[in-house]
Amino acid sequence: MTPGVIWVSSRISHLPKPRDDIPALTPEKFCDWYENTHIQEVTALPGVPRAARYEAIRLNGKRKTLSDEAPWLTIYEMPDIDYRMTEEFCGLDGQRAPRDDLLKGIFEQARFDTRFYEHLDAGSSASAFNAAKFIISLGSDDIAGADFKGIRRVRRFMVAAGTTLEHFKRRDALGEGQVRRELALIEFEDEADVENLREFIQERNHDEIGCYKLKQVY
Repeated sequence: MTPGVIWVSSRISHLPKPRDDIPALTPEKFCDWYENTHIQEVTALPGVPRAARYEAIRLNGKRKTLSDEAPWLTIYEMPDIDYRMTEEFCGLDGQRAPRDDLLKGIFEQARFDTRFYEHLDAGSSASAFNAAKFIISLGSDDIAGADFKGIRRVRRFMVAAGTTLEHFKRRDALGEGQVRRELALIEFEDEADVENLREFIQERNHDEIGCYKLKQVY
């Protein structure tokens, strides 16, 4: 077994030419579906027992972060990331074509960046599920060992697969070189400590960074 996580960054992405017969997707409708239907369907599967839903923190700074563009992040815990290849998992909406109203109302108006990561510290306390109040998602591993005030824990991962689903058209983001090979989830208990890393975030021009606060645990 290979323990790890599913990392899903999501955002609304309207069609270039809106359709008169389909209402525009709003953040309220998107979050209602994602948080009250979709996550429950995923975590009802035996191979994805837990999840944490995060929402973007807006930091003052010149650099745009991933969380500025995609305001929601969900981390799903997986005892074995190979479960992604099972018939059960592949039967989820989004992995297969959903019913027509869901396809048009949600999936054709949204973008999902989905990545499967293997724990680099599997077997240690860092791999245990215990959702932090605030996290920084860093698409690089060079923060390992850094001593920043307020850090509760750093979890490190190696990517196994990554796709982008936008307007219900999927592409291989990992194969296209759009995914950093390693990920660090840096956990905090106080938003002020995240603010203290503003300069660090601004300097990481080559990295993919998002800053989030906990919204709900499943």
